[in-house]
Amino acid sequence: MLDVQLERFLLYLKGGRAYSGNTVDAYRRDLGDFVKFAAGAGASSPSDLDKYRLRKYLLALGTRGYERASVVRKVASLRSFLKYLSVQKFIPAKLLLHVVSPKKQTKIPPVLSEAEVASAIDVPCAETLADLRMKAILESLYSGGLRISELTELNVPDADMLGGMIKVLGKGSKERYVPLGDAAATALKKYLDARSRVPGLPENPALFVNLRGGRITPRGIRKLLVLWLARAGVKGKATPHTFRHSFATHMLDRGCDLRSIQEMLGHANLATTQHYTHMSVARLKKVYEKAHPRR
Repeated sequence: MLDVQLERFLLYLKGGRAYSGNTVDAYRRDLGDFVKFAAGAGASSPSDLDKYRLRKYLLALGTRGYERASVVRKVASLRSFLKYLSVQKFIPAKLLLHVVSPKKQTKIPPVLSEAEVASAIDVPCAETLADLRMKAILESLYSGGLRISELTELNVPDADMLGGMIKVLGKGSKERYVPLGDAAATALKKYLDARSRVPGLPENPALFVNLRGGRITPRGIRKLLVLWLARAGVKGKATPHTFRHSFATHMLDRGCDLRSIQEMLGHANLATTQHYTHMSVARLKKVYEKAHPRR
């Protein structure tokens, strides 16, 4: 059955490819949609798949109002699944030829200015555990350019506040160390001190916990961030990933080299960093004025 093979494929991604839980969940959502569609089209097992059903699914994706990036991701997930089925000899490899991904449009992700980042973090607030936690979360995201999934997986020993470094478990279970700035270290210390004084809060190795003592989730942080930014008066849509991109852009603006940014962001290829960290107009002007002979 196709659903059984999907579960085996997801286990392979988690065990054989060391994909994170969030990545595996994304594959589950995308491919669960495909398996459901295939069943409705009379394909309950891999042997029932053919080019006509695959084309019908691709056409359906184009009529559901998805953004192009979502369609690209879903098609990429499907190709990975079909490749797995082909290697396992459930389908012929030539079926992959009928699943072509649309070109992904290049979009420059939104970036907060340095002033907006300061406004977002330095919101006047009470010294409550919830507020201290949010400040520490934002300082950590911006200090090291962390992915939200990396931040929620941090444990207390991972943050070396004295040495000014954080040990991060990135994509593919790859460890890296990123700097922890003074502002972030101070915010973390205040948060952990306040957390240690809460009576009855269960002990948890997680660096960031919810108010019940469990490890906080990416979804939980996103919901809290919406309310926090409204308090800060920061306009527009900003997500935890916006702080990661803002970190990289501001570092580039201030003269940091791409190789160092690549290492801090945990990118396997420099090309990814070049795409991710666009040059701002301000920095472009500075480079021009410094380099052009007739400026």
